[in-house]
Amino acid sequence: MVCCCNLKGRHNYCKLSDQLPAMKSPLSYHEKYNILTAEEHKLLLRTIPVIRKFIRKSRRISSVHYATRDAHSKSYGYLKGTFLPAATHEAEKFFPNASYEVLVRYSHAHLKIIKTDRQLPVYGLALKIKWNQQEINYPLVNFPVFVTNSVTRFLKLFIGINRFYTAPFILKPYKLLNVGLRVIPIMAELMNVSFIKAFKDFMKTFPDFILSREYHSIGAYRWGDHMIKLKMVPVQTGFKPDKSRSVFENIQEYVSEQPVYYNLYAQFAYDEKFQPVNDLKKQWTATPDVHLGTIELNEVLQDSPDLEKCSFSPFESPEVFQPVGKIQSLRKAAYEASVQTRNQLNAD
Repeated sequence: MVCCCNLKGRHNYCKLSDQLPAMKSPLSYHEKYNILTAEEHKLLLRTIPVIRKFIRKSRRISSVHYATRDAHSKSYGYLKGTFLPAATHEAEKFFPNASYEVLVRYSHAHLKIIKTDRQLPVYGLALKIKWNQQEINYPLVNFPVFVTNSVTRFLKLFIGINRFYTAPFILKPYKLLNVGLRVIPIMAELMNVSFIKAFKDFMKTFPDFILSREYHSIGAYRWGDHMIKLKMVPVQTGFKPDKSRSVFENIQEYVSEQPVYYNLYAQFAYDEKFQPVNDLKKQWTATPDVHLGTIELNEVLQDSPDLEKCSFSPFESPEVFQPVGKIQSLRKAAYEASVQTRNQLNAD
C-alpha cells in the first residue's frame, strides 16, 4: 500500500495487496548472524576506552558546553509527530493501534560539531517510536550501503579517527597519516557495483534539502522472527531552502506551513544471495518494498539539554526489533560506552 498525503495531512491509501507476493518464506533470525571472531572481539575491547576518551574530550573538540556523541554529534533539529501504521498484515502484526507517537532527530555524521551548516550532505535521521510503554529506535542515514564488511578494518579506522581528534596538536600529523593508511584497504572495497550506483544516486541528490532525502537503515533489523532493512521515503520533494538561514530555521519554516511526511518501507530477507545480512556493501535485491506506514512530523522542538541526553540506541529497543549482523554487534558496544559516558559527564 502507498500513502498519498495532501497538504492538509489527510492520508489516502492506494489499494494494493496487503500481503507479500507469492514467494518462499522469509529467512528466520538466528544469533549466528551476530557472532564475532576472537580477534574481532579483542579489537572491539580495545575500542571502548578510545570511545570513552573521545567523549571526555568532546567538549573541547567541539567547543560546546556538553559532552557530545562520538558520531552524528551535530543536531539539526528534533521533530515530534505520529506514526500511522498501514493496513497491511506486516504492519498490523506489531502495530495494531491507529497511531503511535514518534520523535525524530536530524544530524550530521561528523564526530565534531562544525558551526557552519555548509558541510557534505552526510545526514542521519534517528527515529524513536513509542510502543507499548517501550521505545523502538532506528538510526538511519542518507546512504544505503556501508563502506566495508570487515569488522577489523572498520574498528582500526574508527580507533584511528578517534585518536586523531584526541591527540595533542603536535601528534596530529602522525595520527592523520595512520588514518590514511587505514582508509586505503577500505577504498579498494568501494569498487563494487552497489557502492558505485549508490554514489551516483547520491551525487544526483547532492543539493537536496535534508527533508527531501531518503534515509536507510545500516544493516538489518529483526521483525519478530524475520529480518528486514528499512527505508524512509519523503513525500515532500523540491523544497528550496533559504540559503541565508540555518538548516534548523528552514525546517522551522517548512513545518510552520505543513507537516513533514515520510513513507516507511521494509524489505524482508528471503535468500542470502540477494539479501546478504552481513554484506553491508550490497543493496538488497529481489525483495519488494513493503509499506509499513506513514510518519507525520508536525512540531519542531527547541534544542535543550534533555534532548541532547536523549538516546536513540537501537539496542534499547524490544528484542523483536533489535539490530542483526556483525557490524551491528560492534555498534552495540559502542552505543553502550557512548551513552553511559555521555550521560555521566552531562549529569555533572
